[in-house]
Amino acid sequence: MGYGSSGPTISHLLFLNDSLFFVKATPASCSAIKEVLSLYEAASGQLVNYSKSAMCFGLRIGEDAIGRMVTTLGVAQVKCHEYYLGLPYFFGKNKSKLFASIKDRVWNKLCGWKSKLLSAGGREILTKAIIQAIPTYSMNLFKIPISLVKELHRLCARFWWGGDVSKQKMHWCPWEQLCVHKKN
Repeated sequence: MGYGSSGPTISHLLFLNDSLFFVKATPASCSAIKEVLSLYEAASGQLVNYSKSAMCFGLRIGEDAIGRMVTTLGVAQVKCHEYYLGLPYFFGKNKSKLFASIKDRVWNKLCGWKSKLLSAGGREILTKAIIQAIPTYSMNLFKIPISLVKELHRLCARFWWGGDVSKQKMHWCPWEQLCVHKKN
C-alpha cells in the first residue's frame, strides 16, 4: 500500500498484539502470509487465532479470487474494518456522523445512572471521572466537532441538574459558569 503518489510503501503495521498486512490479492501472497504465520507459531510457541482474524479486499477484486484467498488463509472476510481501538479507520468530511459513537457511549452511561439518587458530589465525580474520560482518547488524535462538544455539554448539564437525560429540568445557572476551573 502506498502513501500518496510519491510516498513510502507500507507492507504491514504492528500494534501491540495486532498485525495488519497489506499485500496484493493473489494466492501466492496468501500462501506466503500463511507460511510466515506458521513459522511464527513454530518459533514462538504462540498460536494465531484465526477465528479472530479477518481480511478485507479492494473493490476491484473478483468474488472467485476472494473465495480462494479466504479458503487459503482460513479467516473470515469483512467488507471493511470500521473501527480499531474505538477509532475509525476511514473518515470523510462529515465528522459529526463519524464521532456519533462518542455521544452514544455518553448517552448510554448517563441513561444508566439515576441522578435523583446521587448527591451533587456523586454527580460531579461520575461526570468528571467517567463522562469526561470517554472522548479523551479520540481527542488526542482528532479535533472533534464543536457541535459534538455542545451536545456532550447539554447531556451533562441535564444530568447535573437532576433531570433525566431525556427530559429537561430547570438549570439554575449557566453551564459555562459550572465549567470554570476551581481556584484555591
